[in-house]
Amino acid sequence: MKNELKNIIKDTLSEYSDDGEGNQANLSSFMLQDILSEEIEKRIKRKFHIFRINRLLTDD
Repeated sequence: MKNELKNIIKDTLSEYSDDGEGNQANLSSFMLQDILSEEIEKRIKRKFHIFRINRLLTDD
């Protein structure tokens, strides 16, 4: 189960790692960090029920 959470994060980072013009995205940018965190949160909530999220994070 923990791999599912990691895969969501990796896939999102991979998707946003390029700015569409072949340039590497600046992950230290606060704006990009906000976009990434919102997108990761949205994808996790879409895939998992809140109780399952808790289980993934606590590894129970």
